[in-house]
Amino acid sequence: MIRNIPFILLFFISGCKIGSTGEALVEYPLYGQGTTTAQTFASTDGWEITLTEAKLILGPLLLCSHVPTFSKSGSDSLTECGKVMGDFATATLFNALSDQEQLLGTLSGISGQINSIFYDHGYLWLPTQGEAQLVNDALDGNSVLISGTATLDASSFDFTFSLPLKPIKKGLQTVMGVGVDYEAGTHTQKMVIRADPAYWLRNVRFGALYALGEDPLILSEEMGTWNIVYYGITSSTPLEFSWDPKE
Repeated sequence: MIRNIPFILLFFISGCKIGSTGEALVEYPLYGQGTTTAQTFASTDGWEITLTEAKLILGPLLLCSHVPTFSKSGSDSLTECGKVMGDFATATLFNALSDQEQLLGTLSGISGQINSIFYDHGYLWLPTQGEAQLVNDALDGNSVLISGTATLDASSFDFTFSLPLKPIKKGLQTVMGVGVDYEAGTHTQKMVIRADPAYWLRNVRFGALYALGEDPLILSEEMGTWNIVYYGITSSTPLEFSWDPKE
């Protein structure tokens, strides 16, 4: 199941303002790209990890004018969007172990400076909704699917990490206030979002998972690793964003 979200609802949840007259309307393709280098890597605790699958659902997504800020005094503005500069109003699955650029859809917006990005992973939680609503059901209600094998000396086990990446609070998006710096216009050819599954798993302790004695190990919400994977994918700038101009 894939649903388009009305653009006006995205304005509502982010507190954004529609662009004023004078800007040019722009439209360009949005691509997702993974990396084959993540197929084999060493974990923090020394296990060799071989990934056989890493799929991620991306969207809906907003491009914003507001410059995100954060301070210990509490005067942060990571949840402010300012003016909406563009949106991708649906959600699409892509292979994060492929170097190929994979078309996710079309991004529509206006010309001007983009300073931050807000996005979800297949779920949307509007202020008017009692719970987060699923936008794309390609992974049976989950947002990410990561499978592989962990090996250390003569020890090894298979694992599958599959979980929904829902917003933690009503009216917010799952990832907010990611800083970028780009001035979009009619010269923009495309936007590319790059993912590295090895980075998502940077804090996972595979030795502790091996000690559970499960093979294959299926991640469950009762495990502490559940939150480690959730925040590994949704915090500390886990995705890279770039734009290419027309030649």
